[in-house]
Amino acid sequence: MAAPAFVASRYCDQAVSRQACGDHMNYVAQLRTRRDTSLSYMKNLDPRENQALRDGGGGGGGGGGGGGGR
Repeated sequence: MAAPAFVASRYCDQAVSRQACGDHMNYVAQLRTRRDTSLSYMKNLDPRENQALRDGGGGGGGGGGGGGGR
């Protein structure tokens, strides 16, 4: 799905060249269509993919200093 020329030109106004802008737009479009190739164990460690990690929440802070007395 190509954008009309008047829409694309707005994005390319500050580009080094129209060719560079077009190449970049194609690159970005390819990034959007890539599928996730992450390994399953990596997905399991990602809270966005693992409901248990989302439900578990954060952790607590932790202890504190101790004294320095004499």
